[in-house]
Amino acid sequence: MKERVKIFFLLIIILSIFFVNSSWAQKIIVSGYALEKIVKEILLDQEIALLQASKIDFHSYEPTPSQWNSLKNAELVIIVGTEPWITKLLSLRKNKITLTLSQNKTHFKDPHLWFDWNAVESLIKTLIFYFKNKEPKKASLYENRATVFLNQIQKVKTDYQALKKCKEKRIYLLGHPVFHYLLKDFGIEEIAIFKGHIHEGEISLKTLSQIITQLKKNKIKIIYYTDPEFERFKNFFNSQGIEVLKVLSGDLPWEGDFISLLEKNLEKFKIGLQCE
Repeated sequence: MKERVKIFFLLIIILSIFFVNSSWAQKIIVSGYALEKIVKEILLDQEIALLQASKIDFHSYEPTPSQWNSLKNAELVIIVGTEPWITKLLSLRKNKITLTLSQNKTHFKDPHLWFDWNAVESLIKTLIFYFKNKEPKKASLYENRATVFLNQIQKVKTDYQALKKCKEKRIYLLGHPVFHYLLKDFGIEEIAIFKGHIHEGEISLKTLSQIITQLKKNKIKIIYYTDPEFERFKNFFNSQGIEVLKVLSGDLPWEGDFISLLEKNLEKFKIGLQCE
């Protein structure tokens, strides 16, 4: 009797794995939060699976063993293209379609390619082409969604033009570089405290003092942060006469859609850049 029970439960587990893998094989998989927000603007009625786990930074996460199996079998995978595991992914999916924001490029000034206006537009157009061929009857629906979204992107980009007239031309970021692609067309330089894109370890008092000294020397009264770990320094900077404002990187979850992220960041940037 015990052996039969064991066999029964074993069959249940095997069948569960089979059905999970079969369902994932029909899914569209995206790698990170920002990309998920972008893709959902077009594929509202499609089932989309997100790889990036909650509270894990985009630069730090890697697919789990079960996710690798899902990536291999999924109908369509959409990634940024700056993930450290991209080579393994492309090798695994040699005969299947994988779309990227990177457009097959391998060297980047900044891995946050969802802030590259041209890359987002190109991905949307490629996505539309794919689904128009896959579902011809819904071609006009996908085209209309893409048109609406791209028009929103263009409007926000036009709004960002206002940064060209701001008094300051630099933003200081308490963390790693994030906004190169978002700001470069408007003459704004991003100066990040850390040069790499993954911060490890604690900030020493010496480093903090050096940051404060540099900011005061340049008469900077506002500094930005994106990573939650830096929020605890707000009171210290405030005591030194420097305000700390949070902006959104897209590395971690946020409330709202992709357009709202761009708009919220713009309003914060205007403060630090002393825009009229």
